[in-house]
Amino acid sequence: MDLTGKLEPLTIEILVLVTECASKLNIPFMVVGATARDIILEHAYNIPTGRATKDLDIAIMVSNWALYGDLKTKLVSTGKFRADNKITHRIHFGGLPIDIVPFGPIEEKDNTISWPSDHEKTMNVAGFQEALGIAIEVEIDPDFSIKVASPDSIVALKIFAWNDRKQDKDINDFMVILKNYLDIGNGNRLHSEHADLVDDDFDYVTTGARLLGRDISTFLGRKAKESLISILDKGFEESDHTNIVNMMTASGDRMNDTFEENINLVKALIRGIKD
Repeated sequence: MDLTGKLEPLTIEILVLVTECASKLNIPFMVVGATARDIILEHAYNIPTGRATKDLDIAIMVSNWALYGDLKTKLVSTGKFRADNKITHRIHFGGLPIDIVPFGPIEEKDNTISWPSDHEKTMNVAGFQEALGIAIEVEIDPDFSIKVASPDSIVALKIFAWNDRKQDKDINDFMVILKNYLDIGNGNRLHSEHADLVDDDFDYVTTGARLLGRDISTFLGRKAKESLISILDKGFEESDHTNIVNMMTASGDRMNDTFEENINLVKALIRGIKD
């Protein structure tokens, strides 16, 4: 995917430096979170995401905390970054926070990581290794490319993140991809790959949600898929104001969705994962 000249110079400068430092340590990485969302939706497909990006999220595959620390040290040694005194996984480039999330062999068996500065504080990194395997190669400057999490993997990671921290931003990012999935390069696939989805009951957005579920199912491992379905399955009781469908409805005012419409979207997503 060629997006040369479309990203802000500041973002390009940061990603070039991260690439240089990570390459010296043989650390694979990808852009995740809201920056990945914007690169694909806004820059590639001109779809507004409705939420300004206030940070940059990088996910790195490492085997231990020493290697993780080496990357942070190398970044700070460039003179362009500074470490955060309170948050282990954060550095700063000027006024922009950059979160560095480790995954891979460093994970525990339950796909979590425990931050060395506070072993009681854990983070679920389920799906990150699979996401790296299908990350999109994006050219952001002449002869310079980075890996960016694909829309289907962003959705899976956002659902896991929401389940961990219950933040509206995760729901918003999940919804904007869910509702626009056919418009980000997937519409033509309906007839060529998923003709069974085009029937008398065809609904554009709901069908996109089911196709998204199918795509998630192709890359996510069995254990992670079961966890994802379990999270989504808890979302159908309207009186439970903390479940995912209620959170979608509460945060989706700009999308004008009712609780019932969001139930249909989540059910279509689950059906796609199970197809």
